[in-house]
Amino acid sequence: MPCVDGELGKIIDNYYNLCLKMLNDRMFDEALTLLLEAWKLIPEDKYSYNESFLIAWRVVQIAIETKNIQLMNEWKTHIIHSCPSRADTGEREMWLGKIAYMNNNFKEAKEYFYIADKKSEGRCFTPSNLIYKRFLSGEITDVINTNSNAINKGEELDDDLYDEITQYCEEGDNLFDKNEFDKALIFYNKAWDLLPEPKYKWDAASWIYCAKGDVFFFKNEYFEALVYFRELYNTFEMINEFVLIRYGQCLYETGQVEEGKQFMFEAYLLGGKDLFIRENAKYYPLIELMI
Repeated sequence: MPCVDGELGKIIDNYYNLCLKMLNDRMFDEALTLLLEAWKLIPEDKYSYNESFLIAWRVVQIAIETKNIQLMNEWKTHIIHSCPSRADTGEREMWLGKIAYMNNNFKEAKEYFYIADKKSEGRCFTPSNLIYKRFLSGEITDVINTNSNAINKGEELDDDLYDEITQYCEEGDNLFDKNEFDKALIFYNKAWDLLPEPKYKWDAASWIYCAKGDVFFFKNEYFEALVYFRELYNTFEMINEFVLIRYGQCLYETGQVEEGKQFMFEAYLLGGKDLFIRENAKYYPLIELMI
């Protein structure tokens, strides 16, 4: 996947990573402005560069979050044609299905969701997207008004329950620091079990997921770890350097080399070279030529 190089590439990357931080804070208008500026900077033929897909993806994400039908329809073509060399894992069809649904094109939406399901072997239907899986199966007909799985960031747990969950996590952290990973996982699972349903709506769910994913990563059980960091990125929308580097490392270790390198590079843009000092020495050389 060719990337824009040189100073221009660095400017585009800076815009994109500022946008990720804004999306994390749900600053949609500001993020959109940066993305549109970054898009203008991509040289012709824009679609040949990896940045075209990343930017189109985020613009459509904003359009869906804000229910901006005109914007999502304008960027539909960009989702279809951007970076054709990118791994075909159903991402495009998932977004196209959402766009079709928002336009009340339900037959077309089901066709796209079906393709996304097959290409991704079901991985596109993360917890925040499971409602679309139910729509695909015919279980429900109205995704927008039935989406109870959406994460409601900022909700607070009862103080006593929060303290109990925190205590379990701290005990898990202490065991993790001693490399007693299996024992640490027991305490993280106890913390997870205490979260009320639906678990994904609580802020605490994200940091428990981080901890559990890290356990599997350090046990070299990369496929298991990938499940957690994919959820953190796609569902919890945790877009920070830690999640990006772990997600990238897990992708790399499970054979998805180029995609893994891209996520590790995005982590570098946020955390710098120091981020890699604490990691296995093999990872930094993988992205060195991208800098």
